[in-house]
Formats: sequence, structure tokens, C-alpha cells
Amino acid sequence: TRLKSSFSQAGLVTLFAVLLLLLFDFRSVRRTLLALLPVSLGLSIAWGGMALLGMSYHPANVIAFPLVIGIGIDAGVHILHRHRQEGAGQVAAVIQHTGRAVLMSTGTTMIAFGSLSLANHTGMSELGQVLLMGIAASLLGATLLLPALLALLGRGRTDTSPGT
Repeated sequence: TRLKSSFSQAGLVTLFAVLLLLLFDFRSVRRTLLALLPVSLGLSIAWGGMALLGMSYHPANVIAFPLVIGIGIDAGVHILHRHRQEGAGQVAAVIQHTGRAVLMSTGTTMIAFGSLSLANHTGMSELGQVLLMGIAASLLGATLLLPALLALLGRGRTDTSPGT
């Protein structure tokens, strides 16, 4: 119980530290919340997947959550930084260049951690499954959901600007 509690605390500390770093980096609550979108999806899918697969929380699979947080945040931050460089109307360019890099780096990480799911040891196997679900969902959030939301937010801004 104490081990489970300390892993939960570590996850919360990780999330809080990441939140502070994002606020410092973006200097914007809006962009910080956008950066949290992929990791929120990743954690939600990982928790939901655990419930669907009947997994209980134990040290071997709980350690996956800080890893999903770090990888999911990384993917979202890269997309948002490139979006800031390219401009609001250039979501396609963001996906074409940075989206491909995020896909490759996160995809290879997903494959490497996902290979743990093939282990004979139940704990290692569940760790791999949780990481695979969480990282895959974070990847989809960063490369599909986040750019779609950025396009919608950018279009809304363009539609309301004078002279358009």
C-alpha cells in the first residue's frame, strides 16, 4: 500500500512539475492546456485500457504513468512550438514536418516499450501494455487531435478578424 501510494505521489509530483515547466515555457495558460491534451488522452486511455483488461494497480504498471506523462508532453510541446513558428494558418506545415518527427520518435519509443508486453513475467507484460496504450494514445493526441484543435482555434480567430 505504501509503495502504491508513493508511486501515486511521484506521478502527481511529475504532473505538477511538468505543469510548472509548461507555464514557464509557453507563458500562456491556453498553450499549457493545449500541451496537456495529448498526455491527458494518453493517461485516460491507459487507465481505461487497464480497466478493460482487468489489470490491477501494482508497482510494475504504475511506474508507466510518469513515463506516459513525459513522452506525451514531449510530443505536444514539439507540435506547439512548431505551430508558434509557422503561424496559426500553417497547421498542415506543422504536421508535415514536426508531425513526422514526432511520429517517428514517439512511434519507436512505443514499439520499444510495447515489446515488454511480450514478456513472460506478468508485471513486465502489463507494464508494456500500459505503456503501449498510453504512448499510442498520446501520439494520436499530438498528431491528430492537437493539430485539429489548433486548426479550429486558428480558423475561429481568422473568421472573426476585421476584413475577412
